[in-house]
Amino acid sequence: MKDKSKAGLGLSLFINSLNPLLRWIFLASVIGVVAGLGAVLFYDTLTLATQIFLKDFAGYQVPLPKGEGNLQGSQHFAHPFLIPISTTLGGLLAGLLVFSFAPEAEGHGTDAAISAFHRSPWGIRLRVVLIKIVASALTIGSGGSGGREGPTGQISAGFGSLVARSFRLSPKDSQIAVAVGVGSGIGAIFGAPLGGAILAGEILYSRDIEARAIVPGLLASTVAYAIFGSFLGYTPLFGFVSTPTSVSAKYLWIFAAAGVLYGIVGVIYSKVFYGFVNIFHRVKLPRFIRPALGGALVGLIALFVPEVLGTGYGWIQLTFTNALSATPLVVILAIPFLRIVATSLSIGSGGSGGIFGPGMVIGAFSGYSLWRVLEHVLPAPLSHDPSLFVIGAMAATFGSVSRAPIAVTVMVFEMTGNFSTVEATSLSVVLASIAVALFRTNIYEKQLPDRSHSIASRLYTLIQTPIRLVDLEARGLKKPSSDFREESRGHSKDTREVALPLDSDLREAVLAKSLLGSHFVRLGKGLDSRDVGDEEVLTYWFYRHRDSLAELAQNREISKTSAYNHTPSPFEIPLAIGKPTSNTLEPPTVSVDPGDTLYYFKMDAPDSIDR
Repeated sequence: MKDKSKAGLGLSLFINSLNPLLRWIFLASVIGVVAGLGAVLFYDTLTLATQIFLKDFAGYQVPLPKGEGNLQGSQHFAHPFLIPISTTLGGLLAGLLVFSFAPEAEGHGTDAAISAFHRSPWGIRLRVVLIKIVASALTIGSGGSGGREGPTGQISAGFGSLVARSFRLSPKDSQIAVAVGVGSGIGAIFGAPLGGAILAGEILYSRDIEARAIVPGLLASTVAYAIFGSFLGYTPLFGFVSTPTSVSAKYLWIFAAAGVLYGIVGVIYSKVFYGFVNIFHRVKLPRFIRPALGGALVGLIALFVPEVLGTGYGWIQLTFTNALSATPLVVILAIPFLRIVATSLSIGSGGSGGIFGPGMVIGAFSGYSLWRVLEHVLPAPLSHDPSLFVIGAMAATFGSVSRAPIAVTVMVFEMTGNFSTVEATSLSVVLASIAVALFRTNIYEKQLPDRSHSIASRLYTLIQTPIRLVDLEARGLKKPSSDFREESRGHSKDTREVALPLDSDLREAVLAKSLLGSHFVRLGKGLDSRDVGDEEVLTYWFYRHRDSLAELAQNREISKTSAYNHTPSPFEIPLAIGKPTSNTLEPPTVSVDPGDTLYYFKMDAPDSIDR
């Protein structure tokens, strides 16, 4: 065991000592390989679940897009009464699995990965990844409305988190590993590696971009897509969609006005989805029953409008060529809103699946609906082909409400194999984004406004900023001498508080202003979230300075020996940061045993950090 530990330590030391370029060539490649294999695994699991539930059990074949076989799907239900049974059973099994083994696997998954990036990029459990694969396959494969991107993104983000833990990466690199995982997984499953790379940096914030994740994300997404395509082919998801080669500038106002409409649809999607989430949270039923209830309602809707079943990508394919021209206009107009309700019932109830995919369906049918309404008054060639409206609406509807307009637009171009609609689509996306911003809405609740609000990003910023020690006399603390270690050894055992010096070797151990908003940092024994009552505590072991910390701390619990062997949680806990309960200088109450040495210091926060 010790040999394994030493080998792991040696490998992590080697990885962290590499030039950043070489380090990320290695890490991004490894993450990309697993993201690609994870995408293949989930795709095949979902295909199997769909075969069992919908085709074999309920006798219904969902339509498939060109990149997945180009099947038209069943014209009617062979056994209509079995559709609600299928969706209910899938929801029940998914609920039992999720709430018995990994409750954090409920919902759409992307938010969980975003939250991990901001708060604990080292903390995604592998169990969650495995449960997410099966639960999402059960939810979507049985007919629930959901997408593949959330599960795939969470799978690869989980591996990025494992990489961060295994190689003891710094906070900055750990964040990048998780972001790269999200982007490469989603890019692979949609056959959109360039968009996936941009998504790795864009989906994390509503008003910012994590630029440092994009280049590693591009490598990881390319590797992931290469592996995914080697198993399932490289044809774009919707084939190569043809559109009018150009749009006259005098008609661009149509797409600008349409963009506002698409943005409003995106706002409705977000509002309705989280409205149903809140409703299901208040339902007086066991949590594992709620996805079954949501599934039953989706099954009943599907009896009248089958377009709400499953991923819906095959239905998008039919809109490009106006293959649904025989469907009454009133039904086409209703589909975007029924799909919103179905997704809210399937995923908002606690089922497992993505919300990106349904966003594509909602957008596609919004664009197709608009084209059907205007078909007879549009100028040629717009009146002959709905594809330009469908592509623009897919990008604008979800790109705006996800606050990732660039990434989603590029992904739509890659999924359709068509980059010739840039002017019209971009105009729709911009106007849709403005509309969504006016409503102050986004569909990923865990997105933060910008990097100054991200705990792990703020940690990196603080580490790089000179910080000075202040107010040492506030609690009668003694200022550190030039040789602090000798001074600390001279204290008697009943010494309770001394000041920790801010020398250059401990720069990374200094967390100014506390990452959660306080000014107090303590180093000592037994500091964890339970000791600080209701206040949130962030803990992190600074690998590069563990020797310095262990030598400074006259505390056997985190001595130099135990620093390598003692693991009370996924991370060692020599630093705990808590929020003070008032504006005074009194720190939060922390339990310590008699005789423990406790280090206490207060710091100024740099002005650049948001308070």
